[in-house]
Amino acid sequence: MPTAPRARARVNQIIGILDNYGYRPLIWDIFVERVRAPAQGRGADEAKIAAALPRAETCLRGIEALIDPAGPSLTGGNVSLADLHAAPMFAYFCMAREGAELLSSQPRLSRWWQSMRNRPSMTATRSPWNRFNRTRRARRGVRIGTAIPMAGPHRAR
Repeated sequence: MPTAPRARARVNQIIGILDNYGYRPLIWDIFVERVRAPAQGRGADEAKIAAALPRAETCLRGIEALIDPAGPSLTGGNVSLADLHAAPMFAYFCMAREGAELLSSQPRLSRWWQSMRNRPSMTATRSPWNRFNRTRRARRGVRIGTAIPMAGPHRAR
């Protein structure tokens, strides 16, 4: 955690925005419906996705406005709890094409995500849902934004 009071407050503010306004639309309404639902053999709820997009965009704009431009973390130079809290949400959110598109409209947040997703700790702990990159999916004929079913010990029985 940062030691300066303003930076500590910013960490709590970003976490609060994600918990109260981000998690539901980013994960449940967009990622689950666009990526998980097709992998489980059901169609995506397009109405749920469409309703979530404006809420997700509002959340992203709010975080974009709070990012310390000095970066590379959300709150400045060092990775904070806000970064570690946000990173898994963005990892899943960006697997949905709508998520990647919305994120690309927020330049500072996009730069942060590019930096965060390439950290060794992030690459070492990638989700099984992200084990194939976009090129491999396209080559296999899988539409970008759909999931590859999990295999191995992670698969639900």
